[in-house]
Amino acid sequence: MSPVGEGAQPQIVLPQGRGVVHRTCDPATHYIHEGVPVAFPDKPGSWARWDWAAKAWIDPRTQADHEAEVAAAWAGLRAERDARLRACDWTQSPDVPITAERRAAWAAYRQALRDMTDTTADPAAPAWPDPPNL
Repeated sequence: MSPVGEGAQPQIVLPQGRGVVHRTCDPATHYIHEGVPVAFPDKPGSWARWDWAAKAWIDPRTQADHEAEVAAAWAGLRAERDARLRACDWTQSPDVPITAERRAAWAAYRQALRDMTDTTADPAAPAWPDPPNL
Protein backbone atom coordinates (compact mmCIF):
# COMPACT_ATOMS: atom_id res chain seq x y z
CA MET A 1 0.00 0.00 0.00
CA SER A 2 1.16 3.53 -0.79
CA PRO A 3 2.24 5.62 2.21
CA VAL A 4 0.19 8.53 0.87
CA GLY A 5 -2.98 6.67 0.23
CA GLU A 6 -5.12 5.89 -2.75
CA GLY A 7 -5.66 8.97 -5.04
CA ALA A 8 -3.99 11.42 -2.64
CA GLN A 9 -1.20 13.74 -3.78
CA PRO A 10 2.12 13.34 -1.98
CA GLN A 11 2.98 16.17 0.38
CA ILE A 12 6.34 17.89 0.03
CA VAL A 13 7.74 19.33 3.22
CA LEU A 14 9.80 22.45 2.54
CA PRO A 15 11.80 24.60 4.93
CA GLN A 16 10.14 27.76 6.25
CA GLY A 17 10.02 30.51 3.61
CA ARG A 18 10.50 28.14 0.68
CA GLY A 19 8.00 27.18 -1.99
CA VAL A 20 7.57 25.36 -5.24
CA VAL A 21 7.33 27.23 -8.53
CA HIS A 22 5.72 25.54 -11.50
CA ARG A 23 7.28 27.32 -14.45
CA THR A 24 5.05 27.80 -17.49
CA CYS A 25 7.55 29.87 -19.47
CA ASP A 26 10.90 29.24 -21.13
CA PRO A 27 13.76 29.85 -18.66
CA ALA A 28 15.92 31.00 -21.58
CA THR A 29 13.58 33.94 -22.24
CA HIS A 30 11.94 34.60 -18.85
CA TYR A 31 12.81 34.75 -15.19
CA ILE A 32 10.48 34.66 -12.19
CA HIS A 33 10.18 37.82 -10.10
CA GLU A 34 7.86 37.74 -7.09
CA GLY A 35 6.13 34.71 -8.58
CA VAL A 36 5.48 36.33 -11.96
CA PRO A 37 7.26 35.45 -15.23
CA VAL A 38 9.16 38.45 -16.62
CA ALA A 39 10.75 38.50 -20.08
CA PHE A 40 14.48 39.14 -20.16
CA PRO A 41 15.23 42.42 -21.95
CA ASP A 42 17.13 42.11 -25.24
CA LYS A 43 20.74 41.12 -24.66
CA PRO A 44 22.90 44.06 -25.83
CA GLY A 45 25.81 41.87 -26.96
CA SER A 46 27.52 38.53 -26.55
CA TRP A 47 29.63 40.08 -23.80
CA ALA A 48 26.61 40.87 -21.59
CA ARG A 49 26.04 39.01 -18.32
CA TRP A 50 22.76 38.91 -16.38
CA ASP A 51 22.89 40.51 -12.93
CA TRP A 52 20.22 38.81 -10.82
CA ALA A 53 20.34 41.45 -8.09
CA ALA A 54 19.87 44.35 -10.50
CA LYS A 55 17.59 42.38 -12.88
CA ALA A 56 19.56 43.86 -15.78
CA TRP A 57 22.27 43.02 -18.29
CA ILE A 58 25.67 44.30 -17.23
CA ASP A 59 28.94 44.80 -19.07
CA PRO A 60 31.65 42.86 -17.22
CA ARG A 61 34.40 44.08 -19.54
CA THR A 62 37.10 46.36 -18.22
CA GLN A 63 38.13 49.60 -19.88
CA ALA A 64 41.22 47.78 -21.18
CA ASP A 65 38.99 45.07 -22.70
CA HIS A 66 36.89 47.72 -24.43
CA GLU A 67 39.95 49.58 -25.74
CA ALA A 68 41.41 46.32 -27.08
CA GLU A 69 38.13 45.52 -28.90
CA VAL A 70 38.04 48.98 -30.47
CA ALA A 71 41.70 48.74 -31.51
CA ALA A 72 41.06 45.32 -33.07
CA ALA A 73 38.04 46.71 -34.95
CA TRP A 74 40.12 49.59 -36.35
CA ALA A 75 42.87 47.14 -37.35
CA GLY A 76 40.29 44.97 -39.10
CA LEU A 77 38.87 47.99 -40.93
CA ARG A 78 42.34 49.06 -42.09
CA ALA A 79 43.19 45.54 -43.28
CA GLU A 80 39.95 45.31 -45.28
CA ARG A 81 40.46 48.82 -46.69
CA ASP A 82 44.02 47.96 -47.75
CA ALA A 83 42.81 44.75 -49.44
CA ARG A 84 40.15 46.69 -51.33
CA LEU A 85 42.73 49.26 -52.42
CA ARG A 86 45.11 46.53 -53.63
CA ALA A 87 42.28 44.90 -55.58
CA CYS A 88 41.87 48.04 -57.69
CA ASP A 89 45.48 49.31 -57.88
CA TRP A 90 45.50 48.37 -61.56
CA THR A 91 42.92 51.07 -62.34
CA GLN A 92 45.40 53.87 -61.67
CA SER A 93 48.25 52.60 -63.84
CA PRO A 94 48.80 55.00 -66.76
CA ASP A 95 49.11 52.18 -69.29
CA VAL A 96 45.70 50.61 -68.47
CA PRO A 97 43.33 51.23 -71.39
CA ILE A 98 40.33 52.75 -69.55
CA THR A 99 38.56 56.03 -70.19
CA ALA A 100 39.37 59.13 -68.19
CA GLU A 101 35.84 58.97 -66.75
CA ARG A 102 36.38 55.42 -65.45
CA ARG A 103 39.83 56.29 -64.10
CA ALA A 104 38.34 59.28 -62.23
CA ALA A 105 35.51 57.14 -60.82
CA TRP A 106 38.03 54.59 -59.55
CA ALA A 107 40.19 57.38 -58.12
CA ALA A 108 37.17 58.75 -56.22
CA TYR A 109 36.36 55.27 -54.90
CA ARG A 110 39.95 54.77 -53.78
CA GLN A 111 39.91 58.15 -52.01
CA ALA A 112 36.69 57.19 -50.21
CA LEU A 113 38.43 54.00 -49.06
CA ARG A 114 41.43 55.98 -47.79
CA ASP A 115 39.04 58.34 -45.95
CA MET A 116 37.35 55.46 -44.08
CA THR A 117 39.39 56.03 -40.92
CA ASP A 118 38.22 59.67 -40.83
CA THR A 119 34.58 59.12 -41.82
CA THR A 120 33.74 55.98 -39.83
CA ALA A 121 32.19 56.36 -36.37
CA ASP A 122 31.98 52.64 -35.51
CA PRO A 123 34.85 50.56 -36.89
CA ALA A 124 32.94 47.37 -36.12
CA ALA A 125 30.16 48.39 -38.56
CA PRO A 126 31.72 50.44 -41.37
CA ALA A 127 29.70 51.68 -44.34
CA TRP A 128 31.92 50.70 -47.25
CA PRO A 129 31.77 52.75 -50.45
CA ASP A 130 30.57 50.94 -53.55
CA PRO A 131 33.11 50.41 -56.32
CA PRO A 132 32.35 52.08 -59.64
CA ASN A 133 29.94 50.26 -61.88
CA LEU A 134 30.96 51.63 -65.25
